[in-house]
Amino acid sequence: MATASQAKKTTDGESGPTVADVEAQIRKVRAEIATLAETISAVGSSKAGELRGEAERRAAQLAGKGEDMVAGLEQELADLERSLKKTVREKPFISLGAALLAGVMAGLLLRR
Repeated sequence: MATASQAKKTTDGESGPTVADVEAQIRKVRAEIATLAETISAVGSSKAGELRGEAERRAAQLAGKGEDMVAGLEQELADLERSLKKTVREKPFISLGAALLAGVMAGLLLRR
């Protein structure tokens, strides 16, 4: 319900913005704020996706390094086992004495 008091006169005698003009500007500002919020949300989602991708890439790298380390340790254990078998075959009496000594030491430690 527009009345004559809604249109204000300026000092020049021109009429100023009406209530309808102000309401239209408020609607325009609200629409711009909604668009801005959508843009910020999209940017945030994009950054989250980028960070998720980076985390997955680094996790894959670490998993690969872990697998390489396990493979290296398995190889070292296999080499140690071959070396031990070779030593036992070459020097059976020394190996038997070492096993006997290890058994006695384990028995003494477990007895206490």
